[in-house]
Amino acid sequence: MPKAPARIVQVREGGVDLEISREVAERAGLRAGDELFAFAPGGNFLLLARGAGKRGFFVGNLEAFSLAEVFGFVCSAIRSGSLVLHSPGARRRIVFVEGQVVFASSTDHGERLGPVLWRNGMLKLEQLQQCEPQVKAGTKLGKVLIESGFLTPARLYRGVQLQVREIVLGAFLETRGEFAFIEGEGPQVEQVRLPERTRDLVLEAMSRAERIEPLRRKADLSAVPSRAEGARSPPELALGAVFDKVDGARTAREVLRASRLGELEALDALLTLVGRGLVRPLPPGAPGPKSEARPGRGADGPVQLYRLAIRRICEELRAAGVEGRLHSFFATPEGREGIFDGVQLSAQGDLDIDALIANSQTLFEGAVARARVLEALDGFVVFALFDARNVLPHDTAMELGREIGRMLRGRQQ
Repeated sequence: MPKAPARIVQVREGGVDLEISREVAERAGLRAGDELFAFAPGGNFLLLARGAGKRGFFVGNLEAFSLAEVFGFVCSAIRSGSLVLHSPGARRRIVFVEGQVVFASSTDHGERLGPVLWRNGMLKLEQLQQCEPQVKAGTKLGKVLIESGFLTPARLYRGVQLQVREIVLGAFLETRGEFAFIEGEGPQVEQVRLPERTRDLVLEAMSRAERIEPLRRKADLSAVPSRAEGARSPPELALGAVFDKVDGARTAREVLRASRLGELEALDALLTLVGRGLVRPLPPGAPGPKSEARPGRGADGPVQLYRLAIRRICEELRAAGVEGRLHSFFATPEGREGIFDGVQLSAQGDLDIDALIANSQTLFEGAVARARVLEALDGFVVFALFDARNVLPHDTAMELGREIGRMLRGRQQ
């Protein structure tokens, strides 16, 4: 991202003159004379928008909020909108409709449509190289590939599905950067239906993110790799793609990007080349980031919102004289992999979330364990609201559902 894309030019009695870089202004579609709505929540944050509107949004950085938490809120609250992620190496946009990913775009070269089609065996490298020069403003690669007879419309659609998946998977490998979620549906033309639920895609993404951390510690990506004497390009696609970019001039990070592979696949291939003696050893990388705190131990965060939501539902059931019904949830463990074993719900509506977390950390590892906790809590809330609709007056149950929805979106009533 550009350094200091905005700065205060002058502070005067009637206001402040703010200068925004041309790149940022063009990306936001700003024009001379546009009136901007300014929101200053405090601290170091200032948010600008064209018109106040009624669309919701939230912003943050990946050092304070994990991407799993961001996805968890969007999916659980069944929100529609665009999630924009700025990281040191790429800018990604992920579009949601009712909590499900339906489209994504990325500036990462390895996540462009062409490399995705090539890596998945849907396009030969020679075909891609033939078509890429024909891509220009108003002419997309997909159209060129179809007109050239290399893809059918159905195969192109499948390729875009794979591209959207890989952009989401790649986003979870980022540990630094900023994000903004802006509510509001995108145009219908920018939508594809993925073959799996977004929750399942997130679990796969977090598993990949955990796999890459030990790999990053094995190699300093700022170092310049070189081929071993007499080494030749191996026949495997991934290994050959990385080996061919090792020229003794590019850094390891530049080699990974130039390979047209995703970071995880490219780094794994580079280390395999070192292990086979085809590339000379690299110095080790820096130690990985400290592990995240366990969820549920503080007063903040999504776990606390679920705790309050469950307590509120139990309060409404008690007022109607039908408390105790929710305990039946724990007597039917099918499909929950033991995550609720030994978990109790008190008469006041306090769920034993510490036991839930302990079970999850026994069954799963790291980020997947944290995601399973949120998924389990979400499942219990869905059940509790389902039961409430069966026993409470219709209007009361509907209003309770809306109230819980607002709570889980982190909004006040």
